[in-house]
Amino acid sequence: FDPDTIETLVLPYALDHLRHWPDALRRCPRRWIDQALTKTPPACMPVARHISLHRAGLSDANVEALVSLKELEYIRELDLSSNWVGMEGARALAQSPNLSQIRVLSLDYNQIGDRGARFLGRTTSLTELESLGMRRNALTEEGLWGLAGAPFLGRLRRVDLSQNWINSEGAKALAHAPREKLRRLALENNKLSDRGVESLFS
Repeated sequence: FDPDTIETLVLPYALDHLRHWPDALRRCPRRWIDQALTKTPPACMPVARHISLHRAGLSDANVEALVSLKELEYIRELDLSSNWVGMEGARALAQSPNLSQIRVLSLDYNQIGDRGARFLGRTTSLTELESLGMRRNALTEEGLWGLAGAPFLGRLRRVDLSQNWINSEGAKALAHAPREKLRRLALENNKLSDRGVESLFS
């Protein structure tokens, strides 16, 4: 199909028939992302709701380029796990205006660190976020205090902070954060101690 036909006929038809599909099934092929980054984005990209770049070798610069794409405004699930994303990548995620529909964000197994966590804690763009994965990102209590004031915390249903360096002070930060909708909090393989666990339930 030529681009005009896709935009006027194919895309509306596809969006209507896929509206009840789970977001996880509406995956964006890697070639669409590559095309969007190097030339004109494919006209069918609004069909996608899920982007997985797990183990894609992404650097901070790659993340900055990715989140600059206006087409990400359609995406609801973004998996950037097991890459080389650090503080600057977290800053790019926090400052991007194109992530307002993201509900699931996986940053597991990266290098976000405390400074990156503070950037995420100040973001105002992740207005629909419900699930955040931060497993093994070298986070300490400093990063947790940075995240504790994030506007999206009160909406989160799932948070994974496993395999970090969070101690009892970090647990205090979580205890002060809003948790009204939280259904799962993963904290295994940290340094909480009994005092830290007690503070979560006090």
